[in-house]
Amino acid sequence: MRWFLGIVVLFLALDPVTKIPSDASVSIYGTYEQESISIEYGSIQYRDGDYGGYFRISDRESGALVDEQIVNTEWIDIIWYVADVGNGEFLFICKQYTQSDLGLPVFLRYIIYHYDLQGKVLEFLHSTTTSYRSFHNHNHILVFLNHDGSIEYMNHLGEISPDFQPEIEFSNRALIQYQGQAYVNQELVEAIILEGPGYYDISIVDDTYHYNYRVSINPSIVINGERFEDYYIQDVTIDSQGILYLNNQLYESGSIVSTPGNYLFQVFGENGYQMERNFTILPSVECFDGVNTVAFIEGMEFESPLYIYSNAVSMAVDGEYYRSEAIEDVGYHDLILYGVGNFHVEIGFTIYPSVFGLNESDSYENLELTIFGTAYLNGELTSGTVSLTQPGEYRLELLFEGNIYRSYDIAILDAVDSIDDQESSYSYWSIPFLVLAVIGAYYILRKK
Repeated sequence: MRWFLGIVVLFLALDPVTKIPSDASVSIYGTYEQESISIEYGSIQYRDGDYGGYFRISDRESGALVDEQIVNTEWIDIIWYVADVGNGEFLFICKQYTQSDLGLPVFLRYIIYHYDLQGKVLEFLHSTTTSYRSFHNHNHILVFLNHDGSIEYMNHLGEISPDFQPEIEFSNRALIQYQGQAYVNQELVEAIILEGPGYYDISIVDDTYHYNYRVSINPSIVINGERFEDYYIQDVTIDSQGILYLNNQLYESGSIVSTPGNYLFQVFGENGYQMERNFTILPSVECFDGVNTVAFIEGMEFESPLYIYSNAVSMAVDGEYYRSEAIEDVGYHDLILYGVGNFHVEIGFTIYPSVFGLNESDSYENLELTIFGTAYLNGELTSGTVSLTQPGEYRLELLFEGNIYRSYDIAILDAVDSIDDQESSYSYWSIPFLVLAVIGAYYILRKK
């Protein structure tokens, strides 16, 4: 963005819809250009010798007139400068003169008008009799440079301050407005358009006015993936700008990251710029107990051999490397899942002893038991498959961590006891049926 100072005298009308009378002339003192519009400003002189302030706004692409304004008071008016203060708003500085007895122009005051491009409304904002050395404009602020070198700043509301703090942090991209010349990292540029992460040293030079400051462009870092609290539980992708590293390895934006673990994501940019983001991908883990496959979580309890599966980099059970083989030891256990970046998580679980082959009865003719873990059978330590065929009383005690976990009393009957039990059962139940049969026969004979 550049402005040029000069005098261009235009006679007659500039446009079929212009407000300039056919017998008036326009002197253009300066030009300011935005991306889509061009502003020319100066004065208009009428045939009777009167002067008024003047500016016109044109479409840069087509050249069509967008608006023009004339400031005409009892004084000599010249639009001396225009400052872009953002959002389609401008401050026009009108320099007013009066005439001495000798007919020479004498400075009277500066009138500052606020102009809204959208509404095309020009309104009085401020007046000052201070004769400034020059006016300047950057970061959508009007700058007053005094003859003693001091500086004042005015915003779009007309508020004046001796201090000005420009915006120095931007996300992804920055477009900085200015008039004059600009240098970015000591290189002359046509426009201050900053893209990509980094620190940028800005220098704006306009005649004798200089303004220097540093801007940082911070990239957006978007981690895409399914979250669980502060963690990710599936594949993720990372979208960002700049030179990217993931755990000290070059990373291409959008690439899939699937290995569980801790990650350090780094962005490097201009002039030593660096930004970091930490995140963690949790491993998935499930288990199979011989019947069901379910998600494996802290504190689970089992009564059978166990298989654990995970996409972790590695696993350990009770301090030993584990490869998803059957876990058959009864007791308290710790599973540790390992991932990249020194990631590890510990999950506790318990396997209790159990016995298979028992039903709701406590008496059997013979019995085959499968003991998972260890147990005492009538005081003798045993495990695995046990057959009970000898008649007698048995006490089975399952052991857990050296203590009795659960007890069962079992009776194995001999053949005679088994027959007597059956006959006794038959005799007991046969009496009621015999009585019912006799009663039924009596009623049938009576009806006959």
